Amino acid sequence: MKNNKLPVADLLQKTALVFLLTGGAVSFFMVLYSSRNTHSVLLKVLFSIWVLSPFVALFIINNSSAGWKLRGRITFYILIYLLTIFSVSGYGGILIFPRTKPAFIYIVVPFINWIFAALVIFFIYGSSRSTEKN
Repeated sequence: MKNNKLPVADLLQKTALVFLLTGGAVSFFMVLYSSRNTHSVLLKVLFSIWVLSPFVALFIINNSSAGWKLRGRITFYILIYLLTIFSVSGYGGILIFPRTKPAFIYIVVPFINWIFAALVIFFIYGSSRSTEKN
């Protein structure tokens, strides 16, 4: 009898990928919706690229994370979940303070995502290098 269950890491990777693609699509459409009254196409394109950049980077890193140790991959998948929830919450208005301009959110949220992702990925690489030396 075959075991049709996916290993935990594979299940986490597949759900993280769904989160990542869905979060990127929702973020992109929120940028378009927020900029519906803006007549500058260049501004819309630049904001879209900036908002999508963390999602694209995480997607690329996800494709190369297969060789990582299990602990590092699980940490990375949790990072994807957290950044996606944070981004959609920010763009959806949950994290907006009174009198905050939408453009501020679309500038700050990707910046925070980049900083947090860089710290976590640095931690993953650092912890994998320290265990290799031992």
